[in-house]
Amino acid sequence: KMTKTILKSALFGALFGALLFFAPGLMLTMVIVSFIIKLVIRRKMRSGKFQAYRIAWADKVRSMSDEEYAQFKTSVNSRQCHAYCQTC
Repeated sequence: KMTKTILKSALFGALFGALLFFAPGLMLTMVIVSFIIKLVIRRKMRSGKFQAYRIAWADKVRSMSDEEYAQFKTSVNSRQCHAYCQTC
């Protein structure tokens, strides 16, 4: 019984030590990767293509009649579900 207690303590200590050893590197890697992803997304959103698309979309919505806009809103709201959801 004492051997199991000692082995449990040693295993717990080894796991805790490994966590303390690897955690800073893992956290730094996650921060760097998230920073790179944010930069890529920000650059993509700032690109001319995306801005032109947004302006064209806004012009299309502004030029709709009230009936077309109401139909557009219902179709957009019905597409909010996931693709696999058949009840929407």
